[in-house]
Amino acid sequence: MRAALAVVASALVIAPLSAAEPKAPVNPYAHVRAMQKDAEKLIAQGMAQSPTFRRLVNRIERSDVIVYVDLRPDMRDSIGGSLRFLAKSATHRFLRVQVNRADAPVWQVALLGHELQHAVEVVEAEEVASGDDLRSLYRRIGVRTGIDAYDSMAAREAGYTVRDEIVASRGGNLATLRLAALQPASGGETLGDDGSLGAAALARDDSSQ
Repeated sequence: MRAALAVVASALVIAPLSAAEPKAPVNPYAHVRAMQKDAEKLIAQGMAQSPTFRRLVNRIERSDVIVYVDLRPDMRDSIGGSLRFLAKSATHRFLRVQVNRADAPVWQVALLGHELQHAVEVVEAEEVASGDDLRSLYRRIGVRTGIDAYDSMAAREAGYTVRDEIVASRGGNLATLRLAALQPASGGETLGDDGSLGAAALARDDSSQ
């Protein structure tokens, strides 16, 4: 089988609640809530096959953060996932993760793991109560990759680790994968005028399903 190295982008995007209000989560009681049945299956796969994924979900479940997981069919090919700060209520903070439905299942779970690590970073930063606070957080904890550009190494490593654990759980040989170095992507997570925090890269083995 042929393995190819590509860049998969994930983003932390700040948007008002009115622009991205979640609808009818599959499980309205969990803190990590699937917005479609397919997203529910994605979460179940990560929970079953990746200890790292389980750790991230369990950390969020014990917090005031609620994460909506949305599989999207309309994301650009260059974007694998995104995270948005939606709102803060009297008791909870609300985030929304989007994952590109076009990616192979193993990459969807890996990207979701990457975004859930970002959610955990929000969990641990109790002062984050708005999009502006999220922006300030990544200026502080992010790895600088360019002019006003940042990424989270913990999120990058989480994505790689989730991927490796899923492959190993299926009896795959990790030594045959073309692994990218755990270093910031050239783009990083950019703090732009549009209120977005930019991109991270993952190695991608197109033969993995």
